[in-house]
Amino acid sequence: MSRITAFQQDQPAVFSEPRISHKKTTSLLVDRNPEFLKGKTVFQAFGEHQYDVQGNINNCKHLQVGEYFLKVSSGAHHTFLLTNYGNVLSFGRNGDGQLGNGSIESTFRKDILPVFPKYANEGESVVDVQCGSNHTVILTNFSNCLGCGWNEFFQQGQKRHGVQVSKFGYLDIGKPVIMVRCANNMTIVLTKEMEIYGSGRVAATITYEDFTLLQDFSELLSDEEVITDIQCGSQHIIVSSSFNRIFAFGSNGFTQMGKNVKDMDKFTEITKNLPFPRDEFKSFATGLLFTIFLTKGGGVYACGYNGYGQLGTGTRTDPEDFVRVKNFYKIKSQSQSVLSKFEKRKESEYTCYKASLNSEIGNNVYYIDGNEIIKSIHAGSSHTIFVSNIGNVYTCGFNKFGQLSLPTDGDDYAATYSATQVVLSSHLIDVQVFANPSANITILADRQPINSYMSNNLKKRAREGDLSDIILKHKL
Repeated sequence: MSRITAFQQDQPAVFSEPRISHKKTTSLLVDRNPEFLKGKTVFQAFGEHQYDVQGNINNCKHLQVGEYFLKVSSGAHHTFLLTNYGNVLSFGRNGDGQLGNGSIESTFRKDILPVFPKYANEGESVVDVQCGSNHTVILTNFSNCLGCGWNEFFQQGQKRHGVQVSKFGYLDIGKPVIMVRCANNMTIVLTKEMEIYGSGRVAATITYEDFTLLQDFSELLSDEEVITDIQCGSQHIIVSSSFNRIFAFGSNGFTQMGKNVKDMDKFTEITKNLPFPRDEFKSFATGLLFTIFLTKGGGVYACGYNGYGQLGTGTRTDPEDFVRVKNFYKIKSQSQSVLSKFEKRKESEYTCYKASLNSEIGNNVYYIDGNEIIKSIHAGSSHTIFVSNIGNVYTCGFNKFGQLSLPTDGDDYAATYSATQVVLSSHLIDVQVFANPSANITILADRQPINSYMSNNLKKRAREGDLSDIILKHKL
């Protein structure tokens, strides 16, 4: 079988062999009762078009028996859903063709409908989906990328003719891709050779019309070291490695990459600039103009633009360097009634807890209260979500669309400046969060209504971009 095929001379190269590992079975190791996968409120959504998102996810009529949503990705005004069968569905604004259904519509489409990309290979299906502000890119099990939507900044490359592209088409990258990220008006991909390519506006003053090599990481990584995650803001890109090394690229006009870091057109290691030991690094997240780091012991460090209080420092002042998020406001009364998904958010009383280091335990563990620590962090365009080990969810930042699910501080900025607990159902045990640096929305998936198999896949999907959870309907 040919390694690369092309439809015609001017078409992008398309890889014709499966390259990303999947489960090659038609049976699903879940509860035998197929109704277990239907009629459950698995997802909660807050923010822009929240009720459409929530209603469509939890009441979707297009799922087969045994099929469920693995991932939700939102752009500025559109949403894509990825299932465990490698199918994609979409709804929302389609003014630039970002829904991938072959049409361009100025109205907001509430109905969720399947999308059918035209693949070049038999057995090719989606393993990941990423949304920029108004464009969408999918990654397939053949390591190909397909894109649709807005292309004015060449976020799909110049061979995707037109400013608005309404159908998914193959992107001209030329090498097999194992990871894709989108934010605002850029698309970033990682190849198997540990090369990062980018197209579109990858920094404040850098726009590439085609997928251009940003960095050959084989020159920067040690033997056996690989890239584990890539996150993009609107002007900067952060990369982590399996050796807990951190690299940065792009514009630093809002100190989103930390102090003493200049604008960079090549990736530069910033590990030693971070305010915690390398061995303590756990994860990170990027918003449009800010970066958040999390340590293994629950320490949270933030830097960048803070005009909406998205750093959780209690102010709207931009810090000069990474600062630790100390204050977490918890609901004073734990006996408050659970709000329905359509009920208007009510005022709640909160008590401030200062995350402090417990020297007796060691390992730099920062406790909020009792044995509670922050275990995961997530970023929207201008808001941040913190999830603790006991299932509490804290949010801060821009809240104009209700993406924090909190009352605001009452000023024109519609924001909350400190990490504040969200009123959620009391049965929440293990919360997974889907947030995008291009979106004003927060989406939660709870473990309680779903079985352990689904829960484990959600965890892998949310952590380090694991792509092995897609079940192919046809053996390769």
